Amino acid sequence: MKLAVLADIRGSSTALAAVLEDMQWLGVSTAVNLGDHFSGPLDALGTAELLMAQDFQSIRGNHDRWLVEKDPSEMGPSDKVANTQLKQPHFNWLRGLPPTLQVSEDIFLCHGTPKNDVT
Repeated sequence: MKLAVLADIRGSSTALAAVLEDMQWLGVSTAVNLGDHFSGPLDALGTAELLMAQDFQSIRGNHDRWLVEKDPSEMGPSDKVANTQLKQPHFNWLRGLPPTLQVSEDIFLCHGTPKNDVT
């Protein structure tokens, strides 16, 4: 099995598309995603549409959490940009992501550390 680990895509749909193409070319059969999916000034909406169409096991990162927990007036610039581009299904998807995930006996996913997504 070839495993790809994605993290901190940060709204870059162009980079995500390139990674997906490389994964296909390399014959990667499984991928996991460690969070911070959409917050960035590039293309949060395009990234959301592309990423959510994949069958990756994903967890939420600190920026994902902030997108669904903070009022836009309290968000940093990257989160504010993403907040204006995303639609309700994207926020719902983020809300449904776990903070950590045990994928197999050998694979545990977390963003930051198991107990703190900003550490």
